[in-house]
Amino acid sequence: MMYMGTMYREIDRGGQGSNLPLAPDVYGLIETAGGASDRAARIAAVDALGASGDPRAVQTLVQCLQDADSGIRMHAACALRDLPSVRAVGALIERLLDTREQSETRVHAAEALGRIRSIRAIDPLTRILQEPDDRLREAAENALTEIKHAWHLPEEN
Repeated sequence: MMYMGTMYREIDRGGQGSNLPLAPDVYGLIETAGGASDRAARIAAVDALGASGDPRAVQTLVQCLQDADSGIRMHAACALRDLPSVRAVGALIERLLDTREQSETRVHAAEALGRIRSIRAIDPLTRILQEPDDRLREAAENALTEIKHAWHLPEEN
């Protein structure tokens, strides 16, 4: 059954029908994000992977953080903000600390680290508080607050 462009399947629960959305073709998205020649298709796949909520997408999104295309890297950082996983912490820290990286990518990396709440991110995020970019500093401050709150660590003034 199709409804507004989304496939649904009927599931029988004790005689009561219910409609649940089918999972997106995660493997197809992984393949497109990881190496399609069409940049727009890759970006769309990266975005869809982030929105999928599927942990199978994390590895590909982490690999996309190393892509030569800065747009792919930015969308991957944003996707990992929406699909937080501790498996992405090291690569997100690398993007965060790369001063040659686009500011927007670094902001998304800080936001993702805040959502993941890994204690490993405290030192790198603290270093970002010295950056001249207001948006980046604010993202780092917010991420530090999230992490410290999650781990019941004292806030420093």
